[in-house]
Amino acid sequence: MSDYTDGGKIRSYGTKMAQFLAVSVWDDSRRGYWKYELNVADVPVDGKRAALVLLKAIWLRISRRGNQIGSWVWIPSE
Repeated sequence: MSDYTDGGKIRSYGTKMAQFLAVSVWDDSRRGYWKYELNVADVPVDGKRAALVLLKAIWLRISRRGNQIGSWVWIPSE
């Protein structure tokens, strides 16, 4: 998963995309941003249990039930 917290880089990508598509860009980033948070409370440190959690996460993603392992949360600006 990529990290899109660098506002300058995002604006640069948005500008390039807008020029390519010949459309305007609406920058509403001052209101806040979206962050992906895992719903897994305690990830095991033990190697075997950690591997099982990873396999479960992969399977849930493949079976389009990824919301059971995490979700996008809106973080408003102060």
